Amino acid sequence: MAQHTFRLDRAPSGQHSIEDMVRQTYNNARKTDGLLGRDASMRTCHAYAISRPDVPDHLVPKQVAKIQNPGLNDDSDGMCPPAKRIK
Repeated sequence: MAQHTFRLDRAPSGQHSIEDMVRQTYNNARKTDGLLGRDASMRTCHAYAISRPDVPDHLVPKQVAKIQNPGLNDDSDGMCPPAKRIK
């Protein structure tokens, strides 16, 4: 009889989601390799670009940021205060 182990919360072995890969890459770069945030983000973007060649290079950082911070809005104008004219 074949023995199978199933995890309901995870994809089958070797088929981890892109979101998990992005989070793991960033966390490993920060904790294991001791990289600062900027360098860890660059490593994460590089890993994402390799795993998703269909995404244009100029959109990779935006996609990674969306994965790491799902609560961020696409429209960042709402976060900035209105500009004031200096007289």
